[in-house]
Amino acid sequence: MVKLSVNSFSFSEIKEKSALKAECATTLRKDRYAEEFSLAEGAVANKDSIATRNISEEILVEAIYELISSLFKVKLDETHRLVDTLKTVLMTRLSEAKLVQIDT
Repeated sequence: MVKLSVNSFSFSEIKEKSALKAECATTLRKDRYAEEFSLAEGAVANKDSIATRNISEEILVEAIYELISSLFKVKLDETHRLVDTLKTVLMTRLSEAKLVQIDT
């Protein structure tokens, strides 16, 4: 349990860094979209289409970082659940051991 807790502590730093990268990717995508939208010509729908097509790489990078961040979050949450389960099992066994000790 201690090893899992220490590993989750270290892992949480990686999760936070990936969340930061995802947020940076979102900000860069929005900035690039605004730039491309202002350079495009035509009706609003046409400008939107052109800008979206021109930032497809940024959209993909954003999606990848968001997926990575989400995966790290799930893994960290599951690690915490596992530690909690192990605590419950340990506490139950300790209680059972005390009951057996009292009966003898």
